[in-house]
Amino acid sequence: MGRIEAYLSPRELARYLGLTVEDVNNLIELGEIDSLELNGSTKVRKTEIDRWLDEEVELGDLEDLVKKLNLDVDPSDVVEDEYQDVEDPN
Repeated sequence: MGRIEAYLSPRELARYLGLTVEDVNNLIELGEIDSLELNGSTKVRKTEIDRWLDEEVELGDLEDLVKKLNLDVDPSDVVEDEYQDVEDPN
């Protein structure tokens, strides 16, 4: 049995990522997010987005991405350690 692939439109992807549709379209145009045309509509594989989100991103890469999108984000606000917010049970 084959695997079913989910495809997201830029609008759906924007909602999923918490970005604007314009930001998603910019990421696609910049080649940061791979997309394809299905029946005349731009679509992005959800598995590719999840993989992209799971990748470990260097701080310099994040700063470059913020500059590309002209976002008002301070990279120091990004959590560098995924366990930083988890309390030590000991």
